[in-house]
Amino acid sequence: MTRIARALANGWIVALIFTAITIGATWPLASVMTTRVAADVGDPIFSAWTMMWTGGQVLKFLSGDFHALANYWNGNIFYPERLTIAYSEHLTPEMLQILPIFAITHNIVLCYNLLFLSAIILSALGMYLFVRELTGQPIAGFVAGAAFAFSPYRADQYAHIQVISTQWMPLAFYGFQRYFASGRWRALAGATTAVVVQALSCGYYLFFFAPFAAAFCLFEGFRQGAWRSRRTWLQVGAAAALGLLVIWMFARPYVAMRAINPGVGVRSAAEIRAFSADTWALATASENLAVWGKLQTMQRPEGAGFPGLTILVTGLCGLIAVLWRAGLRIQEALDLNEAAREVIALSSNDLQRNRIILQPDLAEDLPTVTGDRIQLQQVILNLLRNASDSMAGVDDRPRHMLIRTRRERDDRVYLSVQDTGTGLNTQDLEKLFEAFHTTKTAGMGIGLSVSRSIIERHRGRLWAEPNDGPGATFSFSIPCRPESSTCVASQ
Repeated sequence: MTRIARALANGWIVALIFTAITIGATWPLASVMTTRVAADVGDPIFSAWTMMWTGGQVLKFLSGDFHALANYWNGNIFYPERLTIAYSEHLTPEMLQILPIFAITHNIVLCYNLLFLSAIILSALGMYLFVRELTGQPIAGFVAGAAFAFSPYRADQYAHIQVISTQWMPLAFYGFQRYFASGRWRALAGATTAVVVQALSCGYYLFFFAPFAAAFCLFEGFRQGAWRSRRTWLQVGAAAALGLLVIWMFARPYVAMRAINPGVGVRSAAEIRAFSADTWALATASENLAVWGKLQTMQRPEGAGFPGLTILVTGLCGLIAVLWRAGLRIQEALDLNEAAREVIALSSNDLQRNRIILQPDLAEDLPTVTGDRIQLQQVILNLLRNASDSMAGVDDRPRHMLIRTRRERDDRVYLSVQDTGTGLNTQDLEKLFEAFHTTKTAGMGIGLSVSRSIIERHRGRLWAEPNDGPGATFSFSIPCRPESSTCVASQ
């Protein structure tokens, strides 16, 4: 792992970088935070008023006026009409985000601008966390976060705070992925909360994002084999029911308003056509962009949907890199101890969260090996995650993990990961490395099969054995580099 990758593995550093990029991309907003509202003086002013009204009712309630919430939906517009907040987005999640600052400053312009900047930063950070969790690669997470939050088409929606408040989408995927991988109900609770908050943040996303969240749950559940468990069905079903109940509580005023004023909020067919994008929008960029602003293929309201080239270019670079490595099998001299330390650093947060005590025992005189650093680190990461998963349900003894390296007599380097988990059935040791064979309630049985293939391509072997006490040990050995001084010395 390079220095850049190690730095990007730190979420705080990544958050600071995304903050700096956001301030630079929206400059000079940061210099006029208290006096000028972001984007324009159209929808942002209306959104600021909405949050000022609803936030004002909440603050009155917290101050002892317990009848204030009765007027939460009755904004002071179109008097004497009622439920006027339901004429548009209620922005309750956004209001709650700025409420403490509004209570202190009473400056809704400052609050709106902070909300605007934080929506971009958190969108980037959320996607970073999700992709880093999915791939184990901090650089991939950083690129994904940047591509998601700073895609050019978002600039055309800067006037719509509800549309750029997309930070809950990747956090929902992040939580669902962790839940189906570990079975922990807290991850499910966090993911469900993210889906609900995203749905309440923007009515469009209630209809457009929720189906994707459900599809992701189905896919990830099948991929991890979680749907075979009755417990999974009960937990996911309960979470979905609770989420729908909360959403319905905020949908009821809209239903009631439509019953009173059937024509409110209904667009004509001509308006729908005028504000709908078509395929030409993909080649039309917002005029506010310094680089792509002249790309104006279809000039009409809401017609700028140019996604930028970041995702396409990085995807092509990744594909070329994979094909290059597959064709040339890039080999380098590497220190297995250093590779192991980098994986440990990347996994440290997860290990701490799972209450696992990791003890490294790395030989000082270890020879270098010749191999693909990324592939070998993927094997080590997979062994650490398997050991961590095996101890997930252990509560009657300490959760200890030992990672050890040593030099073997036959000019080979050895690495093992030992845990105090549930152990192994000696009759199934070889089946562990067969594709689609798994002992987990949530797993596909791919990781160990791929890991063995990688080790065999490095002219080594990977095996497992039960411990004398609780748990198991997974080990691999590969030849040391012939030019390595310690390897030559052993000869």
